[in-house]
Amino acid sequence: MKYRLKRFMKELSFNRQDELVFGVYDGYLVTIADQDGGASICIDISLSDTADIDREKIRSFIEANARQYSIRRAEVKNTEVYLLFESSLSAFAKLRDFFYLFIRLLTSISIPGAAVCTNCGQPITALSIISINGRLHSCDRECAKYLLGTARNDKNPTVRKVYFAAGFVGALFGAVFGTVPLVILSRIGISALWSGIAIGLFAKGGYEFFGGKRCVAKAVALPLLSLLAAVPAVFLYYCYTLSSMWLSRNYIFQFREVIQEVFETVKTTPSLQRSMVTSTLIAFAFAVIGILVFARLKKSGAEHSVYIVS
Repeated sequence: MKYRLKRFMKELSFNRQDELVFGVYDGYLVTIADQDGGASICIDISLSDTADIDREKIRSFIEANARQYSIRRAEVKNTEVYLLFESSLSAFAKLRDFFYLFIRLLTSISIPGAAVCTNCGQPITALSIISINGRLHSCDRECAKYLLGTARNDKNPTVRKVYFAAGFVGALFGAVFGTVPLVILSRIGISALWSGIAIGLFAKGGYEFFGGKRCVAKAVALPLLSLLAAVPAVFLYYCYTLSSMWLSRNYIFQFREVIQEVFETVKTTPSLQRSMVTSTLIAFAFAVIGILVFARLKKSGAEHSVYIVS
């Protein structure tokens, strides 16, 4: 039976956690389990308290097909439909057939699935999956945070407020701090424009840490700040390159003289200007990679996480 369940999991491209197989199929969060002497399917839905007609359609459909598909028990609630099947090998084939048939029914009568939060009943903007009493439900990320806080006996769970201005300041601090690796490596004579990736990572991290708002302006602010931070970082990179050359020739100088020399040279030398622009763009490109890497990690670590609520 478990072997057939694994094959069915691959067929649906579902995930596995402990004894549960789950995933979103045709817009519905589905959980399949093979335990307690029978195979079960739990389909996440979101019905209003007045959706008596839809519930009756679902019940009638299950009752009409219960014998044919070896359904031992069924529960139809506002937030889920739970079906328990016989555990024989032949019954599993019936479970598989009924699954596809039942999903078509839900679609045909427009029953809300994973697009609607089962907690607040509103459209989901960032899907999270939570486990309540051992059954998985789809809800919006903010509702998941609230429910997690409630489950942890948080008497006053709050949702963190978000602001663009504060996030912008955080991104600015992060971008500036992200230039440190490039400057340090330049100081010890290592050419490391690739370390500009830290600029993007810290800019994105600073924006999130300071409660930055998810908006269109964010997509402009982060690359812009990364570019602005890359300019002085590359300039210092040139300064330390020059100072290393002067030190190798046993020159005696102060660092402000190096800064002045690089500034004057860049101002009057077109080839050096082009070289500096190229270096800045390379560092900026790595900074953008850093932003994308952080976003990828954030997405895989948060928006697609499975939140477990006891």
